[in-house]
Amino acid sequence: MQRIPLDQITYDPQYYPRVNGKEDWFTVNLYKDALVLDPRKADASRKATKHWKPFPPIIVVRIQGGKGTFLILDGLHRLKAFAAAGIDHIYAEVEQLPRASGSNALPN
Repeated sequence: MQRIPLDQITYDPQYYPRVNGKEDWFTVNLYKDALVLDPRKADASRKATKHWKPFPPIIVVRIQGGKGTFLILDGLHRLKAFAAAGIDHIYAEVEQLPRASGSNALPN
């Protein structure tokens, strides 16, 4: 798990097609309201207890170039809610993409 500034995370509908560039603002606002009441929910590195648990971590992959340093793979609504709640850093799981090599490489 890595602490990442929100402004380094971007998304691309090609890799995150579920929302097609449109967030469900009702869901975003539910998350935001929960964060305003308890900002600790943004800290996915904290251990859950019987009576409290953080939001699941956002999953990202490191990218080269582009607008951000990380591309979101899961958690766009949470990401938008963190921004709406004024949270500027989050904990995210940084995934590694498999590397193509040899005959398995995709053509350009």
